[in-house]
Amino acid sequence: PILVAGDAVGDESMLTKFEDTEVLLIMKREGKLDDVAKDSRALIQKRNAQTGLLDPKN
Repeated sequence: PILVAGDAVGDESMLTKFEDTEVLLIMKREGKLDDVAKDSRALIQKRNAQTGLLDPKN
């Protein structure tokens, strides 16, 4: 696949299994997927923990 996305530890296998994936989109949650987030293919989108909304500043 060109893109694989995930937001929790349950998605880690999907994010790491396909070695030819070009982009990993991670909806970052505190303490989740920290190892996968270090991958050079990863795009990280954080969210505001108070509101649950996406945080465009991070």
